[in-house]
Amino acid sequence: MIEGKYVRRIAPIINTQAVGNSATLAAMHVSEDRIEEVSQVINGYSGVSHNYLRKGKNKELPLNIWFTMSAPSKEKLEENIKEIEDRTGFTVRMLPTTKKFKIGVKFKIY
Repeated sequence: MIEGKYVRRIAPIINTQAVGNSATLAAMHVSEDRIEEVSQVINGYSGVSHNYLRKGKNKELPLNIWFTMSAPSKEKLEENIKEIEDRTGFTVRMLPTTKKFKIGVKFKIY
């Protein structure tokens, strides 16, 4: 399935809070000419599990890079986010989970 490009990878999804870690959804507004560079900085952190380029449709706050990051503690998470800001020169908006809404999908894996 990987060779057919139906599946990129199979990996566990860790409940970060259950194991004592901290996580956040984060977003940035990055100029078009720096998207590749900034994406490489973000992807250099082991706690990043997703990193997407989106069209920032909100003209007042056109966020175009969205990523999720986790770390062993809230302090380390904030330190990593600050480091990304310092290394790129762009502000990172942290959007932590306040309430989870599960859709209840269960798959039988053989």
